[in-house]
Amino acid sequence: RPADRALQRWGLKGPLVILALLQLAVAGVSYGMMHLYQELPFLFVQLYDRFGGGGTLFGMKVLLAALVMTPPAVFMGMTFPFLIRAAISGQEEGLGRHVGQVYGANTLGGIGGAFLGGFLLLPVFNVVGTVTAATLVNLTGAMVAGGLALKMSGKTMRAQFGLGGCLA
Repeated sequence: RPADRALQRWGLKGPLVILALLQLAVAGVSYGMMHLYQELPFLFVQLYDRFGGGGTLFGMKVLLAALVMTPPAVFMGMTFPFLIRAAISGQEEGLGRHVGQVYGANTLGGIGGAFLGGFLLLPVFNVVGTVTAATLVNLTGAMVAGGLALKMSGKTMRAQFGLGGCLA
């Protein structure tokens, strides 16, 4: 696989590296979709003018929502299995406890993120500020996961610069 070969060239491997790259993908796609989000009313009007109302109208709404929501959601969904793999890496004993801790932290993070986003960030900072804040959280997660991967692998400065280039 090309991605595995590229990571191995820098001496990097494992679920934390992939987790860092997925966090970068979530940040980049979410930030990019935020700009598309602002264009949705115009896209909707263009589609409405072209295809008319009726049953097609609902389908257009679903299509536009899926266009904006699906790419970030797919990358977000991909992060959890790699987080689990990183948490249980090389640990046979207490497997259920480690998975449970990650699952619990993920659940609390989801609840906290939904609450902060819906009740604090959106009313204060609107969509652009909220998505920007979430993007910064994802970038921080990428740096933490990447830093842990480097620390655990004991790699050289070459690997650090390679990962730093990916994070930049």
